[in-house]
Amino acid sequence: MSHILPIPGFESSHSISNDGTVYRNVNGVLKPLQGSISYHGYRKVHLRHGVIGKIEAVHRLVAAAFIGECKNGDFVTHVNGDKLDNRVENLKYVSRKESNKSTLRRGEKNHFAKLTDKTVRAIKRRIRDGGQSNEQVAADYSVSERTIRDIASGRTWKHLA
Repeated sequence: MSHILPIPGFESSHSISNDGTVYRNVNGVLKPLQGSISYHGYRKVHLRHGVIGKIEAVHRLVAAAFIGECKNGDFVTHVNGDKLDNRVENLKYVSRKESNKSTLRRGEKNHFAKLTDKTVRAIKRRIRDGGQSNEQVAADYSVSERTIRDIASGRTWKHLA
């Protein structure tokens, strides 16, 4: 069952449920906000109170409302690794060190990866052998040129030779 609390700092205009649904209070009626997905894969919403507006990550709002205020330097992490699962039972505060440990999943073990180890090896071979632009390789694998540059430079997928 959903439990709904006011969002700290936006108590009169917005509320949030323990399952991560954000609501706007319109004349006493709670209307759910859709929000969007950030570049990094987190759901975000635009909160407004009069002329003041702020874009906030939903997981941080759930944690603030249901777990309590974040201690200085701590991060909110998703226990199951799913950045869109904003249920309060899937969130916890962690230190920077703990946060870095939990994000070390590499390659296809990262459930957001579009590529597999096998396809990255093929990409590396194509880059090494030359003759094709990053743009061509990116189009063939439906990824950005930036992804191909990062693979080529060893910034990502560095665990593959």
